[in-house]
Amino acid sequence: MQWCKIMKKVLLAMLISLLLPQLTLAFMITSSENSVSVPIGSSVQAEVQLYSNINDKFAINIVDSKSWISLSNTRLDVNAGETGIIKISFSPYMDTPIGLYKIKIIAESLSTDEKESKELYVSVIKEGIIEIEKVFVTGDLKPTGRVDLSILCRSFKATTTQDIILNVRINSPTKEIFSFSKVIQKMDPDESANVKQFFYLKEFAEAGKYTLNAELVDEEKISTMEQTFVVQATPVIKEEVRDFLVLGTGKIIAVTNVGNKNADYVTIDKTISDIDKIFYTGDTAKISGNIFTWEVIGLQPGEEKSITYVINYVPLLIVIIVFLILLWYYMFRVRIFVIKKKILQKKLIKEGSEFTVGIDIKNNTGGAIKDIVIKDFVQAVFKVQDDAHGPKPTKKATPMGTEIRWRIDSLAKGEDRILTYKITPIFSIHDKVHLPSATIRFNKKGTLTEVMSSHATIGIVHKEEK
Repeated sequence: MQWCKIMKKVLLAMLISLLLPQLTLAFMITSSENSVSVPIGSSVQAEVQLYSNINDKFAINIVDSKSWISLSNTRLDVNAGETGIIKISFSPYMDTPIGLYKIKIIAESLSTDEKESKELYVSVIKEGIIEIEKVFVTGDLKPTGRVDLSILCRSFKATTTQDIILNVRINSPTKEIFSFSKVIQKMDPDESANVKQFFYLKEFAEAGKYTLNAELVDEEKISTMEQTFVVQATPVIKEEVRDFLVLGTGKIIAVTNVGNKNADYVTIDKTISDIDKIFYTGDTAKISGNIFTWEVIGLQPGEEKSITYVINYVPLLIVIIVFLILLWYYMFRVRIFVIKKKILQKKLIKEGSEFTVGIDIKNNTGGAIKDIVIKDFVQAVFKVQDDAHGPKPTKKATPMGTEIRWRIDSLAKGEDRILTYKITPIFSIHDKVHLPSATIRFNKKGTLTEVMSSHATIGIVHKEEK
């Protein structure tokens, strides 16, 4: 009897244990899979089953849901002893970060307020897509500066893809300023392509945040990426040099602010050689060695101011012209005919002593000359002798002395002559005496020319014996 009572109690406990879950849990939520893998840019569905012991209505939601996760329904009616199906769609965007996500589905009974939950793990992977991985913007980010773009694309496809189109647009704070398209001919699996492009910001480009939008199109699948960069507010000075002088250097330096900010103080430097510094005239500059520095105060965007200076070679040109004229005169008016006068003896001037005066002439005119007249003059302190060597001159006595004259019909090119005559002093002179210059006059092609010799000196200084 005692054994029968014990068995009854055991059977009753087992019955209670079997019926207790049904009495305490009116519904259950389960899933055949606890994890799901989904490539970005694609869509995958997972199913969750909800079993109910009674006729009931349920509210379905996801805790901390993502925008790329959606439910097929948020209300579900389930009859007693039946199972309802909840469908969950996972459609990660192209820019969804890859990784493992945990989601929690909650079902709430609208009749009993009971809640049950189920956790799922979603692995977002890159598969079957071509993606823009990184965008780099570098360069001189100011007006007129060069901007370099580098866009790194990578293929996560299992096969080779051809004709992938990359579209890029760049917008300033107010408008689109640049765009381009590039066709990537071919990309193998896991291959990367670095698309490079550059452009120049325009003059007066506005300061602020610029936006680059890159779009990669492959068989209607689109990968996008946005990158921002900042164009700085700064003055940018442009110099334009205009020449305006022929004889020398005349320059106008046009200084323009093509930036997007006022320039309070601008300096312009130019190198000017030592010679050019001599001939410099123009706007005031600070000079350090060969560096000329001009200052421009206050320059608004778009404003232009000019610096003017002149390296004027006209004075130098005048000096050169005068020098050439004098050289020409010396070469062709003085040296065209050579005439020299000299005394052949070097001795004391004593009464009755004899001196020979020689006059050398040479025709260096480059052609024949004619109607030649040579004239010389002897002071009254000397007497001219009659035994002259060569052509005989004519003599004419004057109160001041004796004039001597030779006439020669012509002289050929390069021809020379030596004319001499003798003189004797009428009294002794214990010093040197300068004789007058001899002159020659001739006709060449209808032009009369007269050339003078240098002075000749006769005698020596007498030294008394001690």
